[in-house]
Amino acid sequence: MNRIFVVLLAILALLQMPLQAEVLVGNKILPEVTVTKFMSGRDENILETITAADSVKIRITSKGRKLLETESLGTFPARFEANGKPVSAAVVDIDGDRIPEVAVSAFDENGSQFFYVYKFDAQKRIYQPMVFTDSINKMERDFAVSDIGQPAQDNIILIGKRVVLLGKNYTDEGPKPAQFVYELRGGTFKYIGFEGMKNLIKYQGSKPIEG
Repeated sequence: MNRIFVVLLAILALLQMPLQAEVLVGNKILPEVTVTKFMSGRDENILETITAADSVKIRITSKGRKLLETESLGTFPARFEANGKPVSAAVVDIDGDRIPEVAVSAFDENGSQFFYVYKFDAQKRIYQPMVFTDSINKMERDFAVSDIGQPAQDNIILIGKRVVLLGKNYTDEGPKPAQFVYELRGGTFKYIGFEGMKNLIKYQGSKPIEG
């Protein structure tokens, strides 16, 4: 009888335990959720960066309403520089309309760093990817920047209305360090060219890639 009673108590204890979908990886319990609160007009928004064992995504909510939930943006977070600070996600008013955009970066499975920017659509009341206008190929697509497998982080810099990628320009003489610049103009990002490192603006915290 005592054994039956002990077994029943154990079963009741198990039933009362919360179900957990968390996984211990190294010394971290995943998924790991980083929360940032920010104001958009009069509304308080919550940005969640969700890092699982093999994916990174973001979710934005306001008053319990979901404004954005991305698919996986990569396999693990990557740093970029936002106005002088190293971050993996940032809330920044890029276009100066007093409604902040959300920028996030992640590595893919091949080690390339990707960078995305999301803007609040006041009519639809949701966040959507900002647009990149390709004037050469006469097309538009969601704005994303990649460093294509460069060996270090901090290669992508957000400063003011510009996104700068520190990379390499491949020439007949071999690869040379260069900066590739995208600028927000007329509501969309446009590629405005690249320059050699001798003209590199000395952004705080960033380091040119050695040639």
